[in-house]
Amino acid sequence: MAIGLNRQALAYAKKLIKGKRFVLDERDMWSEHQPSRREENAFIEKHGIGEYGKWYLGIDDEKGKDSKGQYRFPFGDFKKIHMCALPSVESRAGQYRYEDVKKAALQLFGMLRSLSKHRHKEFKGEYVTTIRGGSPRTRSLVPKNMANRQGSRSSRGSNRGGSSSSSSRGNSNRRGGRNNRGGSNGSSR
Repeated sequence: MAIGLNRQALAYAKKLIKGKRFVLDERDMWSEHQPSRREENAFIEKHGIGEYGKWYLGIDDEKGKDSKGQYRFPFGDFKKIHMCALPSVESRAGQYRYEDVKKAALQLFGMLRSLSKHRHKEFKGEYVTTIRGGSPRTRSLVPKNMANRQGSRSSRGSNRGGSSSSSSRGNSNRRGGRNNRGGSNGSSR
């Protein structure tokens, strides 16, 4: 097999990131988010094999052109790029020594990781967290001034200000909620 980097897909992935069409989700969530064969076939039927190929970082030049089998290493769900897909791509590409694909996955992961660390005011992507019980929850990342006006639907895991300094560890009583450790920290708002 001669699998190389699908440069068109890499350019498309960067365009998706710039257009804020991505999900910042946890590494192990790709098995839940990866499109099924039925979803893949429906996408091909609706959009064609060329559009389908834009969602795969690897391309096998030994497979027949215009075939589903020529595309390897998916990174999204045909709507958005998923951060959780990129470690899988990097790992599998590295395992088989497809260095160009591996480097591309690392580059895209780095771009998304920097966005997840620096949630700028203009950032309007989304990220997925896992709450107690293992069920996934998608939350929008909105500007700080908007988050303060909207209120919080759930105090556990919600971070209205966008920074990690006032998490639900119970060491801050700014939101007027209970201290999760059972005691009062003695501060008022």
